[in-house]
Amino acid sequence: MYLLPIGNTAERTEKGQQMTRKDYELIAKALKTQIEISRTYGEQDGEFAVTNIAFDLVADLAKDNPRFDSDRFLKACGIGA
Repeated sequence: MYLLPIGNTAERTEKGQQMTRKDYELIAKALKTQIEISRTYGEQDGEFAVTNIAFDLVADLAKDNPRFDSDRFLKACGIGA
């Protein structure tokens, strides 16, 4: 899996903790795994649900970090790849 060049700025969560590139990668990897499982078993509803979750996350992450690369994140999730 390739690494996400999300940007150098770290965003803060509500509790003041910083999200790192590693956090973004962990999220993308988990989503990609679930999409691949859904595709393997022909579960279109599962793939659709995970894809919607990914798009919801992209919207929120982009709000918090203006340097967040939505296209790269979605590709890392296996969406549009």
